[in-house]
Amino acid sequence: MTNNFGRALAASVGAFALIGVGLSSAAAIDPVTDPNFQATFHIADAATAEPVTGSIGFEQLVVGILDLSDYNITYPIPAGATAGWVFVSPQGSESTPSAWNAKSFQGLTPGGLLLPNVSLTNQVTAGGGTPNGINAVKAAGGNYSIGLAFTKDNGINLIPNSLYFGHIAVTSGTGAWTYTETSGGSTPTPTPSAPGTATQNLAADVTVPAVVDGLLALAAPASTTSTIGGATIVNGKSTSTGTLGNFQVQDGRAASKPGWTLTTSSVGDFVNGATIIGKQNLGLAPKNVGGAPAVLGAPQVAGSATYPSLLAQMAAGTAGSSTLDADLTFVAPAGSPAGTYTSTLTVTLVSQ
Repeated sequence: MTNNFGRALAASVGAFALIGVGLSSAAAIDPVTDPNFQATFHIADAATAEPVTGSIGFEQLVVGILDLSDYNITYPIPAGATAGWVFVSPQGSESTPSAWNAKSFQGLTPGGLLLPNVSLTNQVTAGGGTPNGINAVKAAGGNYSIGLAFTKDNGINLIPNSLYFGHIAVTSGTGAWTYTETSGGSTPTPTPSAPGTATQNLAADVTVPAVVDGLLALAAPASTTSTIGGATIVNGKSTSTGTLGNFQVQDGRAASKPGWTLTTSSVGDFVNGATIIGKQNLGLAPKNVGGAPAVLGAPQVAGSATYPSLLAQMAAGTAGSSTLDADLTFVAPAGSPAGTYTSTLTVTLVSQ
């Protein structure tokens, strides 16, 4: 299976410079009454899958687990859903997408969503609630919910009975947070029995869920253009920097787990009218952002870059989602005319 996306690159040259371009169970459980609530998250470290307890850093990478007994159990996609979202919202407003503080898009894959990235720093899209945006939540602090929801009508309306969430307390300024799991009701207090003892035989049936393969997919960044800017003079040459933008490899092949390879399959020369700056002047350094960490390809150095090049690779035996990005550096040769230079970069995903 092959997936790819193209990215437009833009850079401009000034008079002297290029301008341009194991799991944890919470100590307490909060009861909730939202009729759309299905289940709580369980939180695990994205890199080690170790239990997460106590304070969680604002930039710490964590994932949401649906079932403590099996990492491979996915969040089922309800009928009629056109998108999934991890969100931060005021407590009590989980069912109202317009009231969410921040969110991140989750592409839908057959077989359900596996290990969504619930790190606060990954919720990069502003919602509509107050405070608006994850950095505003970080600054204000307070009590919120973090969850997964499925929507329709371009994200405006919630699919009924499709909410998974827990409660968080965010520290103002640092954005560090603690997590409390939730449940749809409280456990009744047992009626005391008369003095004495009783023996009860127990019989429990155990079944093992079938593990099946979903799809391997590549989700491109929301913006179709990556801008390289903030030019400075380095060793007499204009040097600009930027990022490609977050993109996600979604591997739902929970049974076979064959692994995947992601490449920068092509980069075009940068063009401004009749002037061409060769693609070898674009430096590219892959980096992990969230989810299951991939093995990164070697950085390409501006001025001597060679494409195609390896971006990242996942060995056999691992499935789930990986979020990646790449730092970009563009070095303009001495004497390059002023103007805006454009190119196109293509990223290609293949199964191993």
